[in-house]
Amino acid sequence: MLRFNIICTMLLISISLLDTIAQPDIQRDKDMRAAKKIRLLEILNLNESEANKFIVKYSNHEKIMMDKNEALEHATETLIEYIDKFPNGKELGRLTNAVTDAQKDMHKAVENKFSDFKTLLSEENYAKFVVFESKVIRRMRKFMMNRGRGNKGGVMEGNPRIKRNK
Repeated sequence: MLRFNIICTMLLISISLLDTIAQPDIQRDKDMRAAKKIRLLEILNLNESEANKFIVKYSNHEKIMMDKNEALEHATETLIEYIDKFPNGKELGRLTNAVTDAQKDMHKAVENKFSDFKTLLSEENYAKFVVFESKVIRRMRKFMMNRGRGNKGGVMEGNPRIKRNK
């Protein structure tokens, strides 16, 4: 029954993903996160009780990671704006530390996520989980790198607001 539900949900998400090009980024992100969870459940082959526990914990960690990422983006934007206005300003060190602290918080959240799932999953499923997460991160990096080189003007082109000394 669980497999049938997963397959039906995957089919519905696949259909909704056909629309993702026209959807705002927020909806596209939600759809991608849902598809990622479904794929993880499929790979881990958990029973219904384990799957419910997994989804709750995964969703909690996902929320924490999004919050940490938001804090990192905010700290980075604040630093960029400050550099633009005051390249040698007094607050430069404090704002730089805020960015590195936000990065540390993000890394700590990742560590916590993996340690939580190590206790929740069997050794085999934990190994599958680690591989899946690693592949997703690698694919996202590759996508962002290609996007930067392509016509979409992605992150690898750098931030035009920061003046580069040559």
